[in-house]
Amino acid sequence: MASNNSVLNIVIRARDLARGALTKVTARLRTMGKASQQTENRFASLGRSIRNLVLTSVGFYAIKKAMQGVLNTGDQI
Repeated sequence: MASNNSVLNIVIRARDLARGALTKVTARLRTMGKASQQTENRFASLGRSIRNLVLTSVGFYAIKKAMQGVLNTGDQI
């Protein structure tokens, strides 16, 4: 009977130790998940900023070309 209690105590102790370790792992995985989400959001924001910069540059280039066309037409008159 004492042998059964010893085995049962070992199993209960192992379960308790595993639960503590799994709780720590779960908490760290949640923290990593949150950090990953923040990084993803920052990269998405960076991508939008780069896209807006490119679109603005193209817009300015188109305006410049249009103005050059107007000035060249005025010079021909």
